[in-house]
Formats: sequence, C-alpha cells, structure tokens
Amino acid sequence: MTKETVPTAPPGVVTAAGDRGLGELVEARKETNPLVGAAMGLGAGAVCYGLLWGITAIGEQFSLRAAQKLAGWLGFAACFLMVVCIVYVLYVLIRGARAYYVWSGGFVYQHNTTIRAIRWPEVTELRGRLHESGDKAGKVAEYQLVPAEGKPITVPLDVDDGRDKLVDALIAALRAEGRPVV
Repeated sequence: MTKETVPTAPPGVVTAAGDRGLGELVEARKETNPLVGAAMGLGAGAVCYGLLWGITAIGEQFSLRAAQKLAGWLGFAACFLMVVCIVYVLYVLIRGARAYYVWSGGFVYQHNTTIRAIRWPEVTELRGRLHESGDKAGKVAEYQLVPAEGKPITVPLDVDDGRDKLVDALIAALRAEGRPVV
C-alpha cells in the first residue's frame, strides 16, 4: 500500500493564493534546491580535478610515448568534464529555485522569492511544447501556461509511473473551467 502525500505550500504562497481567492491546494511540485544541485556539481567537479591530478601524476611515470599520449587524452577528458561541471553549477544557480502549485481556483508559480498567482479565468491557454528531434520527437517536452498578462510560465514534465500528477491536475482544472489545452 502506498502512502499518498498531501501537497503543502510555504506561507508566502498560501498568502498569495488566499489574496487571489484560489481556494484549496490540489497539487504541488517544488524543484530541487539549487544549492543542492550546485553542491553536487561542485563535488563532481572536484572528482574530475582529482582524476586530472592523478592522471597527470601517473602519466609522468611512463616512459612509453603511447602511454603518455593516452594519459594526456584522459587528462583532457577529465579537464573537459570539470569545465562541464562548472558550467552546470552556474546554470543551476542562475536558474534558481522554482515551485508550481495547482489550486482549485488557479495556479501559483514561485521563482526564488517572486510569487505569481493566476486565477483560471486569467489563463488564455495551456500549450504543450513538443520535442523536435530524437527518439522523443513529437512527444510533449513541457507545457506553457499562458496568462492574459505577463510572460508564459513553463511547467516541466516530471513523469512518475507514466503520469505527471501536477500536469494532470493542471489540465483537469483548466478543462473544468473551459480554458483551452492545446
């Protein structure tokens, strides 16, 4: 038997939803804390640095030119991966913390400390964005919630057991309100 988790929201989100009269919380998703992601990226970068240092130390011990060349290529790969880790850390920190909340009367999006509360009548549509290439071509990659005013909100898919509970709740609520889902 699986235990159902009750969605919760932080006080600022609850206040924004209450101010807009959004009703009850139906579903919520909070993405991974960017500091956790950055720490993981830094840890992976440190491992790559250790590999680079170790490969360099071992490579100097070989007298065969082929072994030194192999050590050089392995060191280059470790250095490249270290740079990828640094770029990832920067990406995670710049992207920031994001959370999505479906309420019976609307949607709340939180990005870092900014909170946007939107009632269902203020939504013009929910638009699926498809993968354009690869083995997932033609399948939904993410959704965009398009409000009448302001920028669209990208809602990424988080599929678990073939379903995304947040997107399912979002689609059901919008269809119940007669808002287009394309």
